[in-house]
Formats: sequence, structure tokens, C-alpha cells
Amino acid sequence: MELFEEVLAEAFINDPLFIELSKNVQKRKKYIIEITRMGIEVGSEQVEIYATSDKHEGIAIWVDTSKKRKMK
Repeated sequence: MELFEEVLAEAFINDPLFIELSKNVQKRKKYIIEITRMGIEVGSEQVEIYATSDKHEGIAIWVDTSKKRKMK
């Protein structure tokens, strides 16, 4: 999961939305990782994650909205 998180953090590090969260790059990276983890945990039954290889050079996250999320 760590490599996956690193790839996502790098992909969004200069996104204007995340820049608004923090001007500090290290804090921003931490926020991106935490937000990503939270989103995947909350939607775990609906989320499918695909990687280009075991090295995770590229990642796609799909949310299957046809699957109902179970409320706990």
C-alpha cells in the first residue's frame, strides 16, 4: 500500500485543491495519503484498484456505484 500511496501523492501534489489544504509540500503529501486511505476504507466494497504492474507506475481507482455500500 505504501508504494500505491506514494504514486497517488505524487500525482496530486500540485493539484490546486490540495495546495489550498497546505502550502507545505510534506504536509500536503501527508494529507493526500490520509484522504486517499479514508476514501478507500469508507468505500471498500465499491472501490476497485488497478495498477499497471507490481511497481505501480500508474494506478486507476474505480468506484462501482452499482454495488451498495453496507452501513455499519
